[in-house]
Amino acid sequence: MSQETPNIARTADLLALAGSRSVDDRQRLMLGVVALCNANPPTDGCEPVLSDIFLALARDAETRIRQTLAEQLADAVWAPRALLDLLMMDEIDVARPVIARSPLMRDEDLLRILVEATLEHQVEVARRPHISGRVADAVIDTGLPAPMTALASNATAEIGESGLQRLIEHARRIAALRSPLSRHPRLNQKLAMTLYAMVGDALRTELQSRFVDAGPALP
Repeated sequence: MSQETPNIARTADLLALAGSRSVDDRQRLMLGVVALCNANPPTDGCEPVLSDIFLALARDAETRIRQTLAEQLADAVWAPRALLDLLMMDEIDVARPVIARSPLMRDEDLLRILVEATLEHQVEVARRPHISGRVADAVIDTGLPAPMTALASNATAEIGESGLQRLIEHARRIAALRSPLSRHPRLNQKLAMTLYAMVGDALRTELQSRFVDAGPALP
């Protein structure tokens, strides 16, 4: 049997599903197309057509189908740009895996989410592994407790000393920032001394233990 036969059969099955309005059939159709693309990643020239297909399926799909689609596409390097734009701004349960994992998300996408999307979306941006200093600064610029606390807990984010200093200044009014900042891997002796005055006994003990040999003793 030719190795192309399974793909031909699968394509025929998908074409049969395309005429159905059943929710389950629509989900099978969408996941079938994803499976085909994963097996044979499309070329750049195919993206406009592929994008139109996915957008047509996603726009009318129920939330649970869009969730499944987003989860399937979160790691795909071939995902159509227009589809990612749609999914990342969808309700948070749909957008979360794309924001968290998609290798195609650019700084411009994350910055747009911080400006245009909900607080929950902003928190997901702050949690995303290895976000750039540019995005981290934009999270701090929001001045919002939840995104900044998520950022302070994100050890992989590119936060420099100035960014940590700004977060510590916010910690004067936002108590939730103090614990993750006290444990942040990039905290230095100078910043620790500023933070020390804001925290309780348990965190003071941790800071003293961590920086005992790092320079002038904490109070």
